[in-house]
Amino acid sequence: RHTDAKHSLRTYLLVNISVIAFVSLMAVVLFRNIAERRKAEEHLQRYSDRMERALFRAKDVLDSIATPPCVIPFFCVSPVYRTMRSAGGGDIIKWLRFRSRYAAIYIHDVAGHDIEEILLNILATSLVDIYKSNPAKKSVSAPSVLLNEMNEHLRKYCDGTPDYLTATYMLMDFEERKIKLAGGGHPRPWLINPDGTFRQIDISGYFLGQFEITPHGPDRFSDVTLELEPGQILLLYSDGLMEQRDGDGETFEAKFRNKIAAKLGGMEPRDAYNVVKTEFEAHIGSSVPDDDVSFIFVGVHPTDKYETARFTPSRELISVIAEQRTGNGGKPATRRLDAGEPSQSSAEISGYPAINALSEPYVPIIDKLRKEGWPENRVNLVEVVLQEILLNAIIHGNLYSDRAWIELSHILHSGVLEISIADEGIGFDSAILPQSIDDGLLKESGRGHHMISGISDSLYFNDAGNRCWALFRKDGQ
Repeated sequence: RHTDAKHSLRTYLLVNISVIAFVSLMAVVLFRNIAERRKAEEHLQRYSDRMERALFRAKDVLDSIATPPCVIPFFCVSPVYRTMRSAGGGDIIKWLRFRSRYAAIYIHDVAGHDIEEILLNILATSLVDIYKSNPAKKSVSAPSVLLNEMNEHLRKYCDGTPDYLTATYMLMDFEERKIKLAGGGHPRPWLINPDGTFRQIDISGYFLGQFEITPHGPDRFSDVTLELEPGQILLLYSDGLMEQRDGDGETFEAKFRNKIAAKLGGMEPRDAYNVVKTEFEAHIGSSVPDDDVSFIFVGVHPTDKYETARFTPSRELISVIAEQRTGNGGKPATRRLDAGEPSQSSAEISGYPAINALSEPYVPIIDKLRKEGWPENRVNLVEVVLQEILLNAIIHGNLYSDRAWIELSHILHSGVLEISIADEGIGFDSAILPQSIDDGLLKESGRGHHMISGISDSLYFNDAGNRCWALFRKDGQ
């Protein structure tokens, strides 16, 4: 019995020790798993925080890409309405400026979410800048050409993925006063007439990134040309606008067709924008839009409000300018001086008696600005620009000719002054003008252009270089 008791005690002790060892081991494993899990969760949280910061940083990038419109000749543009449901923000409205007589609006909607959406967003908007012009031909790309080039590039990126985008590209020509449009799977723009009638513009085309499209085939992207009349406005938008439903299930498109569009007839783009913005926000109420929403309106200035004067400088004026500029007794230069070639700047003639005679054509413009209550400092800056441009037209454009005309046209509309000056010269390539001090701004010639571009809110040249447009906002912002 004593032996059995000792055996039982030994067995009991071994079992308890084994249980304690097992429990201790399990506790160690459990604590280690808890520690590793906590470490993994902390790592995941740091990664999540970093991704969240990256997404919001990407949102900032996309917001910077979606630049607001600036003032341009002939065409008037509303602000951009843009709401982003996701951090990626699948909608983009991008404003494009050129050195010549064009501006453009590009709008797209990306199919995707978050990272994929962001990457395709940024890629597509960068491609617009790459393909908007043809450097070899020194020409602006037609909308159909741009979309075709973008599609070829995007196909390589989207191959094997469900990603794609829809897009509309609109090119505005200030000189011909025409619009060219092309689309790829994007909602068709609405054209609203002054009498309140409306229709959609057919810009058919496949969405971008998934199909091989032949530039000369039946499925190619094609351009539609429009000449907007005063009072007509064009609405570009993303599908999130028209597809949004209210609490009763009615789409905004139904409301737009039945109640809103007719009220927009004859409105300025900015006024139409305010109406649609108010109606849309009332439509969704306190709810969040189901999709990203973007839209913009485009119209034209009333052509009958443009005032144009054509004049020929007198021999006396030309003689004074030539004498003060060349210092050779009034004998003008015998050849044209190109931008960048050392010579006395025409800006340096400002303040001479010749300016009094030169001011006669633009005095009505200055008087009109003062009557409209423009700040005196803005009026003075406009006058400086007018002096400089007219002197450039006489000196560099018409080469001191007293037989060549100069045309001065202007319109003052909705707090914006648009000035257009043309001469009979052969023009010049505006791309050779200095853009910075490093480009030769300290040379004698070229500083006038830099001054004009610095003072005016927008400055454009036609392709020939013998017409320029300078635009000014009343508030200078």
